[in-house]
Amino acid sequence: MKKALFLLSAAVISVESAAASYPTRCDELRGLLGGNLVACWDFENPEDALLREPGHPGAEYRPAVKIDPNVAASGNSSLRFETISFNEAKRRHPEMTDEQALTVARQSNTSWWGRNFSPDWSIQFGLGQEFWIQMRMRENNAFYAGPWGGGGPKKWILGTGDRWVDFRSTLREPLPATAGRGALIKLSGGDPVLQMPKGGKIRIGNEYIQYWGKDAAQNALKVFHRGADETMVQNHAAGTGTHLHHAQYAGGCTDLELPVTQTWNFIPASYHSCKWKDWSYEGHYLPLRFDFILQSGQRGKWSEANQAWEGGCLHSRVKAGDMSGCLRDGPGQGWVTWTIQVKLGQRRWYANDERYTHASTIRIWRNDKLMTDLSPENRHPRVGAPTPEECAASDRSIVNALDCLTGYDLVRAPEGSTVNAGKSGPLSASDAAAGAGKYGQIFLNLQSWKRQYLTADDPIMCCHPTVIRWYDDLVVSRAPIPLPDGRMPPLPAP
Repeated sequence: MKKALFLLSAAVISVESAAASYPTRCDELRGLLGGNLVACWDFENPEDALLREPGHPGAEYRPAVKIDPNVAASGNSSLRFETISFNEAKRRHPEMTDEQALTVARQSNTSWWGRNFSPDWSIQFGLGQEFWIQMRMRENNAFYAGPWGGGGPKKWILGTGDRWVDFRSTLREPLPATAGRGALIKLSGGDPVLQMPKGGKIRIGNEYIQYWGKDAAQNALKVFHRGADETMVQNHAAGTGTHLHHAQYAGGCTDLELPVTQTWNFIPASYHSCKWKDWSYEGHYLPLRFDFILQSGQRGKWSEANQAWEGGCLHSRVKAGDMSGCLRDGPGQGWVTWTIQVKLGQRRWYANDERYTHASTIRIWRNDKLMTDLSPENRHPRVGAPTPEECAASDRSIVNALDCLTGYDLVRAPEGSTVNAGKSGPLSASDAAAGAGKYGQIFLNLQSWKRQYLTADDPIMCCHPTVIRWYDDLVVSRAPIPLPDGRMPPLPAP
């Protein structure tokens, strides 16, 4: 036993020594993970502060998001978000009018940083696949002064990757070369125009046509410009095939999203879907008979002898001021390592049809402690609990019965749905057949207070100290990612 402990200690020391020899954590993980490493951002380069990757429509710099050369978890710098008050904006920019300073203060609260897992959008994760995310995060003490708007500030959002969408159909009526702006491109078969973007370039034969607007009643697109991209304007016969190849940029609010947000008393919690799964933001809370558990990874256990729930992050105890059973953020905590595991079930996406498979896994660690634990392996039956057969027969969602909790159901909007159109975008028939709509993007954001409509003399807007959050060493991997000290994120005991 002593020899085993010595070997384990030596392994940890070896990994720590190796980590110290690398300039950044990303350099270390390139060696440890090899081909399983999908992406790693160490925030050492000025362009890492772009809100979106170069070439993306949202690629811009904002003063509130910058590379900070004075604070780093590894290497020389990190990504810094800050929210400033109206007074601070005036101090930094005395030449500004009050209205201009108010705009700067408001904008400092609304900057999101987003990246696809791969620049060409080729690496995304769907049914039967697994991916891991890890990041380092730090917040200054002013961050915990509050008050917070909405459900508190989000730490991150995992969501739908940007993708190319293909819409295919055929002309229902001929389109002569003389048909100019405002003419209708009447389609039949394939994807209906309701699923297509409002504007774009459609190819008919060898001609590209810029269109803007749709006539849903006639299933038609409205011509804006003929002969786009220097193609020749032509006559097109009925039955000619059409093809629309469209870049669909996904925002943070999508059907697939998996955010972590700050909740009561700085207790972080996760949820799923932007009001699409069963028409709600489904929090990963576990229900008890007269209570619920805020963090599924900190659940405690049922005592048959005392007929009571012992330990765990219970809502009733938090309300009473006892947060000892919860993982909690707070002043002076330094760098926190967050690790996320998402393993998608093989069979199907959930589609709001009450057909639950409980086959996916979501696990989130705060440092080395599990905050969220929703997986097929984690059911802890107690005396008197339903049998697996009874649970299977009930076919209920996890929000209805803790005793039947196994894995999780991740939702994806079904083919033809217009849910979150313009954000994750609708799924066309050809799009869905190609397996589109997968996890492929991460957003980091501060979003500290709901201040967009506050005036300069509002106490929340005018006078608060500068609120700062730093990110470093953001990693995407196909394989488990070790913690910075070399250990693997611990799994729950069986």
